[in-house]
Amino acid sequence: MNQEIKKTKILFITVRADFGGGPEHLFRLVSKLNNNYEAYIACPEDYPYYERYAQLTGQEKIIKIPHRKFSLTSYWSLRKFINANKIDIVHSMGKGAGLYSRLLSIMNKVKCAHTFHGLHVGEYNSIQKKLYLILERLLSVFTDKFISVSKGEFEKVIQANISTSNKIEIIENGVVIPEETIPKDNFYKEVFRLVTFTRYDQQKYPELLISVIKELNLIADGKKTFMLDILGEGDKFELIKNLVSENNLQKNINQVGAVVNPQDYLINSACYLSTSRWEGHPLSLIESMAVGLPVVTSNVVGNNDIVNDNKNGILYELEDFRQAAKAIFDLSTNYERWNNLSNQAREDASEKFSVEKMVKHTENLYVNILDK
Repeated sequence: MNQEIKKTKILFITVRADFGGGPEHLFRLVSKLNNNYEAYIACPEDYPYYERYAQLTGQEKIIKIPHRKFSLTSYWSLRKFINANKIDIVHSMGKGAGLYSRLLSIMNKVKCAHTFHGLHVGEYNSIQKKLYLILERLLSVFTDKFISVSKGEFEKVIQANISTSNKIEIIENGVVIPEETIPKDNFYKEVFRLVTFTRYDQQKYPELLISVIKELNLIADGKKTFMLDILGEGDKFELIKNLVSENNLQKNINQVGAVVNPQDYLINSACYLSTSRWEGHPLSLIESMAVGLPVVTSNVVGNNDIVNDNKNGILYELEDFRQAAKAIFDLSTNYERWNNLSNQAREDASEKFSVEKMVKHTENLYVNILDK
């Protein structure tokens, strides 16, 4: 008689289930976990990931919490949910979720894993930054394992003195490597098409996109046409729309909005552009590289953990829109270089950043936590 193996029950906590790399990362992790694990999810009732998570786990394994806000009522509900479902590990994604998970670890005496998804303090003033880091150091005592999604993020965590290195695992984000790649004739099309994913916020720095495209038009001087598709939504959407109009860039910039499946835009483009001020380990870059799309991106932590300058993509210094524009223009006029970057991007994404590799490493971390 076969004895049924007891599954490890994990409650994943995220304060976002809208469009973005964090919610997508969680979706991929949960969808690929092996049968030794049973997933439960605490998240807001956001579109589109709330429904996606419910389809993965079943509605009975989902508990709603507020969007990007800590709630004592939700905290007490989570405590009851953990006890009722005999949860073994709570795994939080991002700093908002991390407050829930560590307090739950204290009160419910469950194991705790926390993924930073970027040590984001770029919008904080000096006092807010100091208070946040003090809080993280206190909460680290109640964290069994931290996950940094890139080497650069790991180094920032160590420098901030949040935790010791033996308590932190580097587990890089992974994507599904598609069979389809970009057609090589994308390079030769009349319009050299660019694409970017953004949240129209301080981190993603969408204003710089306007400067890059304006500079591209000046360099091209009518000899070449560029079109940028901007996928995403956020508070600065109308601001960028107004800037596009004021600068007469309607023929060069297309604000697509949020897209459930961006694959078609990647496949029909010739270059991916990122203007982020900071990152954790952006899925958008890896997804672009996975279809063979050369990337031009700001030289910041997260981006430069993925892109090897002039090998599988191009890095430019943050704020330097002229350097970014020149890099794109030069790429658009040199097929051999464009093709080399395309091929290497695809190869590196396949070898280093597959979702299978990410999930296996995470499962090993759960085993280590339970063995402590």
